[in-house]
Amino acid sequence: MRDDLIPRNVASGERPRSSRHQKEARALSPTQVRALLAEASGARNEAIHIAAIHTGLRKGELLGLKWTDLDLDGGTLSVRPR
Repeated sequence: MRDDLIPRNVASGERPRSSRHQKEARALSPTQVRALLAEASGARNEAIHIAAIHTGLRKGELLGLKWTDLDLDGGTLSVRPR
């Protein structure tokens, strides 16, 4: 709009989706965490459940992790935008 390349901003009348249907996040209780870890024990995706519980990462962040994000010697996990 500033450069007169388009006549108007079509997104200016829209509200962000998060303001429409905001749900309050609730943390799992210690009992629920133990039950989740017990159920995931030995499963193919057990590590992702453990990482989710210990880091609080969202599903997309967890699924986007690569081995280069993990430093086993330093004990760190890096989450960076791609």
